Amino acid sequence: MHQRFSSHGALKRLGLLDVVKLECKSGNSRIFEVFAGDVRGEIFIKEGVIIHAIMPDRRGQSAFTYLTTTPGAVFYLRQYVEPIERSVDRQWEFLVMESAHVLAQLAELPP
Repeated sequence: MHQRFSSHGALKRLGLLDVVKLECKSGNSRIFEVFAGDVRGEIFIKEGVIIHAIMPDRRGQSAFTYLTTTPGAVFYLRQYVEPIERSVDRQWEFLVMESAHVLAQLAELPP
């Protein structure tokens, strides 16, 4: 069963970064399937640790940051399966903080 969330949908108060934080703090294992524009990516969380992020032209922290900072991204929570590789070795708190910083900078840009 897929759960669909959107930063512009019914749960707009909870963005992708918020849900990632909740899943990590809860020690859950999930896959986030993220659609950022016409780009599809995945973020793998195992027992509360972000272990892998992938999209067509990026992987690891770069993919995580892109997927979590693209405005209007839509995401689905999927049941966890092991990824083929592990591309993230930083703590989830650092990754979330970096993405939050990027989002704050984007919010300051003139329209």
